[in-house]
Amino acid sequence: MKTSSHRALEELEHLLREWTSTPMGRRSFLASSAFLLASCATVGRHREREGDNTGQEAALSVEDEKRMTAEVITYR
Repeated sequence: MKTSSHRALEELEHLLREWTSTPMGRRSFLASSAFLLASCATVGRHREREGDNTGQEAALSVEDEKRMTAEVITYR
């Protein structure tokens, strides 16, 4: 007796064989495979970046940043 996951895999295999049975189908599969894989990727819960801000100087004060932010919001 086949399990539902086994049947689902067989159906997926059938659909993929049908999809890739023509040159155009193979091209469309290859073109979309990056998107398919990316959609399965996990998303981190925080922003990761390399390095830190050590040694960086900012000539802007907090008030300057607030003023600039207000200007951007006003002009949008």
